[in-house]
Amino acid sequence: MKLASKMASEPGPFLVSTAVPLNDVKGEATFLIADFSKSNPKGLIVAVAAYEKSTAAPPKGAENFDPYGLIILNVLLDASDYARLMEAKV
Repeated sequence: MKLASKMASEPGPFLVSTAVPLNDVKGEATFLIADFSKSNPKGLIVAVAAYEKSTAAPPKGAENFDPYGLIILNVLLDASDYARLMEAKV
């Protein structure tokens, strides 16, 4: 239960996705779980919008959710927050 302990120890939020609606899940199912615990909260809207866009249409062959743009966004948002904190202290 590595996942259960992670979800219990991290503050979240978590994005949980399945191939079928949750009401249709019977028995074992495959889940995609993204942990945004360490993400800048301001970037969550962009992350969810990018995820929705990538899953809105059926995939054409093998496609992956590319997190690099979101990683860069988190770094920039964290830097902006840090700069505001430092500015407030001066």
